[in-house]
Amino acid sequence: MENEDDETVLRVNEKRLLLDADEPPVKRYVDVMCHNELVRALGYADEHRWNLKWWQKVIAPFSDFGFDEFRKQA
Repeated sequence: MENEDDETVLRVNEKRLLLDADEPPVKRYVDVMCHNELVRALGYADEHRWNLKWWQKVIAPFSDFGFDEFRKQA
C-alpha cells in the first residue's frame, strides 16, 4: 500500500513541477505595487506601504533589477 501512496505523491509532484515550469517569472516590483494598492484600498496606514522609486515602477513589468533596495515607507 505504501508504494501506491509514494507513487501518487511522485506523480502529483511531477505534475506540479510541470505547471510551475510553464509559469512566467515572478515580478517582485509588480507584487509590491499590488500590495501598496491593497493597503490603500483596505484603509491601512501608510507605514504598511513600501516605497518604489519612479524607475522601479517603470521597469516593474519587465525586470526586478535593484529589488534589494526596497524600503518601507517612513
